[in-house]
Amino acid sequence: MTNIQRTKPSKPKASMAADAKAGKAFLALVEKDRDLARAWAELIRCGDVTGSRSRKISTRVDPGVLEAAKKRFGVDSDADVINAALAIVAKPDRFKEWLLHHKGQLSDDFELAI
Repeated sequence: MTNIQRTKPSKPKASMAADAKAGKAFLALVEKDRDLARAWAELIRCGDVTGSRSRKISTRVDPGVLEAAKKRFGVDSDADVINAALAIVAKPDRFKEWLLHHKGQLSDDFELAI
């Protein structure tokens, strides 16, 4: 009896190269944008970054907002803008957690460093 293994069809080399290029472009964006770098690092620390760009989404967005976001981040790729925006929005807010944990109360010896 012959053992037949089923495999997923492989992506064309051009498609794999495009995926790799898109990943590199996004990582270059992370390196040059301080807010995004902080958000990305925090998401990695929390274990939320999978390292995969495999989830495809389809949505309608305001073209003016998308173009403004591309300009703000300095990129041309819709995917990079969406990944960057999602990372910034998804980043945990540790200050908010700390403040809620302390029920909005500061200790008597708290000094504001101005």
